[in-house]
Amino acid sequence: METDDLLAALRSVRDEAVALERRLAPRIDRVPASQRQSARNLVHYLAMRRLDLRDAQRELAHRGLSSLGRSEAHVLATVDAVMRHLDPAHTSDEPPAGVGDLMLATHAADALGPLTGGDRVRLMVTMPSEAATDPSVAQRFVDAGLDVARVNAAHDGPEAWHAMVRNVREAAERAGREVRVAFDLAGPKLRTGPVAPGPRVRKIRPDRSADGTVVGPARVWFAADGARGDAVPIDPELVAAAAIGDELQLRDARGRKRALVIDQVDGNRLHATCERTVYLATMTAVGLHRTGKRVATGRIGDLPPVPGFVTVQRGDVIEVALAVDPDEQSRHGRIVVDVPELFTAVRPGERVLVDDGAIELTVLEVHPDSFRAEVLRPERGKVKAEKGINLPDTTLTIPALGPDDHRAIEEMAGEVDLFALSFVSRPADLDDLWAELDRRGAGATGVILKIEHSTAFRNLPDLLLHGLQRPPIAVMVARGDLAVEVGFERLAEVQEQILWVCEAAHVPVIWATQVLESLAKDGVPSRAEVTDAAWGSRAECVMLNKGPHITEAMRFLDDVFERMHAHQDKRTAMFRPLSIAATFGETG
Repeated sequence: METDDLLAALRSVRDEAVALERRLAPRIDRVPASQRQSARNLVHYLAMRRLDLRDAQRELAHRGLSSLGRSEAHVLATVDAVMRHLDPAHTSDEPPAGVGDLMLATHAADALGPLTGGDRVRLMVTMPSEAATDPSVAQRFVDAGLDVARVNAAHDGPEAWHAMVRNVREAAERAGREVRVAFDLAGPKLRTGPVAPGPRVRKIRPDRSADGTVVGPARVWFAADGARGDAVPIDPELVAAAAIGDELQLRDARGRKRALVIDQVDGNRLHATCERTVYLATMTAVGLHRTGKRVATGRIGDLPPVPGFVTVQRGDVIEVALAVDPDEQSRHGRIVVDVPELFTAVRPGERVLVDDGAIELTVLEVHPDSFRAEVLRPERGKVKAEKGINLPDTTLTIPALGPDDHRAIEEMAGEVDLFALSFVSRPADLDDLWAELDRRGAGATGVILKIEHSTAFRNLPDLLLHGLQRPPIAVMVARGDLAVEVGFERLAEVQEQILWVCEAAHVPVIWATQVLESLAKDGVPSRAEVTDAAWGSRAECVMLNKGPHITEAMRFLDDVFERMHAHQDKRTAMFRPLSIAATFGETG
């Protein structure tokens, strides 16, 4: 590629960027002066990413010049610097490149708090329930390097939320550190509705080796009052008459004869074992036998029903309905979804994913309050209540704030530093949250945009440009639902694009979902998790979920980040056109 061709490619970047900035000037002007350069740079970046610059990038790299692969935070400054190398007569009035990096660092500190010591990445940790009742939990997290405490509205309740925030604040004060608190709103996550409950049975089974040999008996506690932990309720007469060595003889729910040997009696409870699997059922008749003679009789008390499910298999045609009787649901293979908007949004041919994508349906026909769908996978599966639903092909317009979210905001406004907006999809969702915060006198509270589904990803540029109107903001890459929606094969590409676009807007990113989950829960990380954590070093913050080994995971992450930043600072990219850049600015 000749120098003139390179200059032409670079001029096309400049021309595209300036043209898009002019077209979007009214939206950019709504951004406060302190954020306007970030808005301009976002627009410039998206204009550049409409072009295929790979040939020009390779030629620039061969000449020892910047290939534009690290221009996200300062697009025109980088383009102008390269053009000056190729044409000394080229001039520019753009701020120098370092300004973009400084703005990103400043915005990250505004939203997520300052970096501690030599850290390059902040740590966010979800507060477990015990953090409300045990102040030492928050103290351990703060001492291990906590920067942002996440309180999850989907768990616990107002009393616990307030206690968690109080314990975090006090722990941070004792440590002489600034720790932010983020409150994660539950949002309108689509879930399967109630399923008719299963039978009132309790299955107990022995431990078996790989070849089926019993290596340990089935064990079960019975209790006279039926309210002692997880014990099976039984008539008090049986417990009162029982002695070690006696047998409880019965026919289980399948009609199989079983004998359970009593090996422990403790007040109104007794413990028994059996070498075979037993299905204990409500009102099962039980005889207490001693040396071959029956000494007492009674019955199993009221057992809770086992969770119900709808069985599906490949090729089945099932109905997804707004409201059905639970008993009818289980008999006819219906699935309940209590979201009316779903049935006006879906179209034939679109996919519906259930339970993190374990079950895939394709819509056949749509009715006002239901639709029929064919099961594509698995070969055979179970749909249970409260399982997540994803719609990768459907644009579903539901307000990001539901009644529970409004109540949670009323409870926590003014007490936390950030609200995380779950399942945000459009700028109007941000407006709704800002309006609610204004009503509560908490308009200066920061907002985290959780990118959890394909619509949010497609609308990310518009969400960022709108969000810059009311800083501070941050973006969370919620990779669980996002992976299901965009496809696991695309997740690496999508999360990369989110990092690029957010850097262009000088908006900090929180890398979330299952980071070092095995280490946090079991104490040992997997190889894949370590690599994933290393990728997280390119974000401004990484989120860890709950687990008994969470402080070890925090220290492990700090060590990974220190090593990674000795080798790289983010990374250089190759610029093929981005799908989310192609339509930016066409609407809104």
